[in-house]
Amino acid sequence: MTKKDYEKIAATLKDMRVDFAHDGLGEAEYIAYMDGARHQFRIICENMTTMLANDNPRFDRTRFLKACGIS
Repeated sequence: MTKKDYEKIAATLKDMRVDFAHDGLGEAEYIAYMDGARHQFRIICENMTTMLANDNPRFDRTRFLKACGIS
C-alpha cells in the first residue's frame, strides 16, 4: 500500500465519526452513549492501525491515528 492509500483510509475513518443529537436521551444517558461510541471508534481505528503496521514496518501508528481524529 502507498501513503496515498493510508491517507484515504484515515480520511474515511475520520468521516465516520459522528455526534448524535440527544434524541430524547437524558444528559447522563447521552454522555454514556457517546463515550461508548467514541470508545468503539477508537478500537476500530487501533485495529486498523495494527493491520496496516503489519503490512508495512515503517507505518507511523501515531500519525495515522491523528489523521483519523484520534488524539
